[in-house]
Amino acid sequence: EPTPRAQRQLIKEVTKDPATTSKELQASLASVKVSVHDSTIRKRLGKNGLHGRVPRRKPLLSKKNIKAHLSFARKHLDDPKTFGKILCELTRQKFYFLEGPGRLAVKKWNHEFCCLPKNPEGEYLAICL
Repeated sequence: EPTPRAQRQLIKEVTKDPATTSKELQASLASVKVSVHDSTIRKRLGKNGLHGRVPRRKPLLSKKNIKAHLSFARKHLDDPKTFGKILCELTRQKFYFLEGPGRLAVKKWNHEFCCLPKNPEGEYLAICL
């Protein structure tokens, strides 16, 4: 049974680095002379609302590719509205187009959002990123 001080230490470590494993937390408590099983650590964290999670995958696009996509979008900002639809049909990919205040969010299935600004006429440029 971890002491209240040990529980506070666990919560502090997990909030600082959510990817910390229960075995690592067990080792850090052992350095403070508190012997606790790793399942007990998981139970205590769960009672405090810190349940186990899988880390998020890294984005498939590098920063270099994102910059290239945005420069392409800005370059074709004045193109007709149908340009983006033609581009989507050529690539044969499915996208969501979500409108927001002053921007268009383009979301590919299970990927991150990419926001595009409105062109001067107030129309969105729908480009598949």
